[in-house]
Amino acid sequence: MTESIISALIGTGGVAVGACVQFVATWAKTRSDKDTDASRLLIEAQRQLDQSARDRQLLWLWNRELVDAIWRRVPPPPPSAPDGLFQDNDDGKE
Repeated sequence: MTESIISALIGTGGVAVGACVQFVATWAKTRSDKDTDASRLLIEAQRQLDQSARDRQLLWLWNRELVDAIWRRVPPPPPSAPDGLFQDNDDGKE
């Protein structure tokens, strides 16, 4: 009788240890996935920020050309928009 109780206790302990190991492994994988997702979001945000800065600079240059054309009373057509304005690099590379 005592051997069956000891076997049952050992089996229950093994199941409990297995469940704990599985929980820790799942938790670690989920945390790793969240860290990876956060780093991807950060990289995408940085890319969009860089693109916005380039667009802002091109808009400023174009605005300067338009103001200069108005002050010099240059006849139509007005200066055209700079190349690359509002053209995103979808591949993430510059």
